[in-house]
Amino acid sequence: MLISLHLPKTAGSSFSASIARYYQDSLMYDYGDLPINTPVFKRNVTALKNCIPNAIKTYKNIECIHGHFLPLKYLFCRNTKFVTWMRDPKD
Repeated sequence: MLISLHLPKTAGSSFSASIARYYQDSLMYDYGDLPINTPVFKRNVTALKNCIPNAIKTYKNIECIHGHFLPLKYLFCRNTKFVTWMRDPKD
């Protein structure tokens, strides 16, 4: 399963459109955490609380999860690869 982190202002919306075309119905969006708008401690606790349930959850028919979340949230899911899209990393 591909875990795609959408970082704001890095052309993630364009990348999202591309993966939506590729994955179609096997794409799941996860934009509910709002990590940038959440205090550091709270967003870390939220990611940690979701980490274990996500590790044992079966994502039947889901091949890609894309959205705004901390990578820890899906770190222990089986057979995952993480990706993020950067507009210009050296800027």
